[in-house]
Amino acid sequence: MNLKEKVLTGGVMRQHFFVKNQWQALTVIAVAVLFSLSLWFSASAVLPQLKQQWNINMVQGSFITTFLQLGFIAGALTSAFIGFADKYKPRTIFIVSSILGAFLNALFIFSPSFEIGLALRFFTGVSLAGVYPIAVKLVSLWFDDNKGVSMGILIAGLTLGSALPHLVSAFPITVSWEVIILISSVFALSASFLIGVFLPEKTDYANEVEETRHSIKVLLKNRKVMLANYGYWFHMWELYAMWTWLPYF
Repeated sequence: MNLKEKVLTGGVMRQHFFVKNQWQALTVIAVAVLFSLSLWFSASAVLPQLKQQWNINMVQGSFITTFLQLGFIAGALTSAFIGFADKYKPRTIFIVSSILGAFLNALFIFSPSFEIGLALRFFTGVSLAGVYPIAVKLVSLWFDDNKGVSMGILIAGLTLGSALPHLVSAFPITVSWEVIILISSVFALSASFLIGVFLPEKTDYANEVEETRHSIKVLLKNRKVMLANYGYWFHMWELYAMWTWLPYF
């Protein structure tokens, strides 16, 4: 190994000194998802305060979460159709999406109206489409086996991360809703830092975009897979509806 190779290798090792195996990689990814997914319910956790701030009713308050979910759906479907995660490095997508989501989430506290707030939540949802689904791909790149266990741990990070804003708002110390929003943005920035510093790039053997589109057609025709998807989709709708209305209860 020549001097140049030693310098380059040393730089990589210093940059990613923590991750040495797939389980350490999973830990980094799961914690990053936990932090970044705090953006999902950052506004929903402070709905009672927003109701007073904007003089909105309960139904309008539910739109704050619904618009984020619509943004996530739009972003995820668009990304899947064009093969976004196949064309670009998943690690880079995660980092950029987390930073963008943190920025859009922070802008929410400066929203002059309910309508602009909804638009910001929608695009925050779009940015999260570059976080959670991409995290699934990152885990799949690191794990050839034990995919069930690794995905289960990742989903646990997703669930706990979604609950983080509710945890912060439940502290006995009274803080304004703006602070809770900003804390979620700091969490998301921390997620991008974790992935950028501690997770090395992993070789991606993904299919070409055309093959990805073909796979979607095959998937839609697979009855067993689609039945599992339907169950998951409607379960998520039920679960996230619970988190949406929890502050009111």
